[in-house]
Amino acid sequence: MKVEWINPPAWVHVEVEDERGKTSGWLKAAPNTLIRNGITKTTLVPGTVIIVRGYQSKGGLCLPICIANGRDVTFPDGSKVFMGSSGTGAPRDGADPRESKRK
Repeated sequence: MKVEWINPPAWVHVEVEDERGKTSGWLKAAPNTLIRNGITKTTLVPGTVIIVRGYQSKGGLCLPICIANGRDVTFPDGSKVFMGSSGTGAPRDGADPRESKRK
């Protein structure tokens, strides 16, 4: 894992293994949102195993890497941090209690 604290956006490079065992790196978020929600330069360090919920960017080509927008991160201790990707443009999956119900 590598984090680039630039604005905008912060890039969190993670290795994601798919069902075929292939790994790729992807994830971006607004640095101010990360900091406001408790993710700092010491929170995400190389070797940390995390679970990220989010969605892949519209491009979807994954060349040279996949890019995604993270909704939340779950750490090994079970704690979860919101990454700020809800609202306009984010897919509705019931994760954000403020989102309207689909009809």
